[in-house]
Order: sequence, then C-alpha cells, then structure tokens
Amino acid sequence: MSEILLFESDDGNAKTVFLPEENYYILTLKGNIEDDDFKGANMALYREYGERSSRFTLFDLRDVERVNLMARTWYNTRYMPKLVTKYGTRFTGSVIVPLNMYENRMLFIVRKVAEKFITKMTLEFFQDRNEAEQWLRAQIIKDKIKI
Repeated sequence: MSEILLFESDDGNAKTVFLPEENYYILTLKGNIEDDDFKGANMALYREYGERSSRFTLFDLRDVERVNLMARTWYNTRYMPKLVTKYGTRFTGSVIVPLNMYENRMLFIVRKVAEKFITKMTLEFFQDRNEAEQWLRAQIIKDKIKI
C-alpha cells in the first residue's frame, strides 16, 4: 500500500499521510506531542482536504502520552471553526483511542467540542487498528454507493 507523506515531525511522533488507493488519510500521533507538531499534522489535513475529495481520516492516537494543552486549545478554538468554514460539515473518521487514560479522557472532551462545529461528523472509536481500518473502508464504500 503506497502512501503520500504530507507531514512528519522531526522526531517522527506526528505524521500525516494519504493513501491514494484507499482514499483516506492517516494522522498518527505518539509519545509527547509538541504544539508545532500537533498543528503541522492537522494543518496538513486542512490543506489536503482542499486538494482531494476525500473527507475520510483514520486517527491513530493509541500511543499518545501527552498533547500540549495549548495545541488542544488551538484545535478547538481556531482549527475546527476554520475547517468547517472552508470545507463544510461532512467528515468521517475512525479513531484508535489512546491507551493513556488521561489522553483518552481529553479525547472525549475534544470530541464534544468538535460535535458542536461538525454536525455531519461520523466518528467511531476503536482499540484495534485493523477494526478501525475495516470500519473506515466500509464507510468509503457506503459513500460511493450514495453517489
């Protein structure tokens, strides 16, 4: 499976890729995520949503230890409104939940904020990557059938 690298932090803890054959993005965060790396990974998605028609993303967060609080604030107050203003409200994502309980709880809070902005957001949460990928692929097939 070939992938197009859209962003990768210097330490490799934040990465965004696009899988053209599968027609979805993967945003991977692991370890301690610094503000600039968090923003870089998410802004790569923002830019690419304008280049491709896919709004399907797998968020692999299982190995996140800590995300900078300022980065989370930026995500909820700046990124989400900007994303919705530019691209609308239709997004589908599968999320591999963090093993770290604190980050898992923070993800719940971020989700609640995101739901206020994105009314047609479909997110499903998984602990297993294979299940997350299978579910996302099924959503892509369903979307193709609707057209």
